[in-house]
Amino acid sequence: MIQLRIGLKLEKKDYVLDEPILKELPANAPKASKYAREKHVNDSTEVACIMLATMTPEIQKTFDFHEAFEMIEQLRQERFETLRAFIGCKMDEGSSMSAHVLKMKTYVEQLARLRFPFGDELATDVILASFPKSFNQFVMNFTMNDQERSIKGSKWREAWRGGKANPQA
Repeated sequence: MIQLRIGLKLEKKDYVLDEPILKELPANAPKASKYAREKHVNDSTEVACIMLATMTPEIQKTFDFHEAFEMIEQLRQERFETLRAFIGCKMDEGSSMSAHVLKMKTYVEQLARLRFPFGDELATDVILASFPKSFNQFVMNFTMNDQERSIKGSKWREAWRGGKANPQA
């Protein structure tokens, strides 16, 4: 997003990310207003094409035929909702640690697709914080033995023990 904004600023087109296109102008609108709207439409179309070219095919399908401002607004909303779900997700007592961690990893992957990647260590900390109190000893052991503190690491696989973690491990 930062790189996009820098490039657009250089071309003096970054305004299309922050301002929606005026839908209709009255027939008696000044020529300058009509020209400004036409320029905004053209700039927005160009920026939308650039944005679409940098997206995954899955996200491209969602945003085809959208103007740049609408894309940014929807991406921000999706990022916010995914982040809120990720941060707010708590493992229920007695449920599968494996299933919970996989669910949390899907949030991390979705945020990365939205160009809002979490580092492995931060993602791991959020996941550990989502465990119930009965996992406090597990969390303490996990954080004290600070090797391979990544959600991709073998420590998670060892901890799952067939889908249920031993909270006292």
